[in-house]
Amino acid sequence: MTTADSIPTGVADILSDRVLGRTLVCTCGRDHEVHTREAVIARGVAGRVGEILPTRIAGTRCLVVADTRTWDVAGGDVASGLEAAFEVSRLVLDDGPDGHIHASVALVDEMESTCRDEFDFYLAVGSGTVNDLTKELA
Repeated sequence: MTTADSIPTGVADILSDRVLGRTLVCTCGRDHEVHTREAVIARGVAGRVGEILPTRIAGTRCLVVADTRTWDVAGGDVASGLEAAFEVSRLVLDDGPDGHIHASVALVDEMESTCRDEFDFYLAVGSGTVNDLTKELA
């Protein structure tokens, strides 16, 4: 990763090669690595993930993780789009009693027992909670 000379604040700059895939020197005195190498924002991008990821991901076995709402909105399209390039499995997380998913050690343990580390990569579709749970699972 290369070092950026300043930390951009505008959306266009943040999504540019001035930030993505770089190490940023911060005024806090620390360096911050941005591991994201590409951001694609476009209509219908959920169905195009299968075109984008093969150039970025090694491996063939993928687990797509979503909650029930995001599965209906985009998860199914993402999984379908990946099937041409990858072996895709799905994990749709059930909402809790209050209609939301809550991250917990017990839920991650349940996810781990279901998945058994058989995937090359994991793809979260949805909220911060879904992303956090998927990162912990990975």
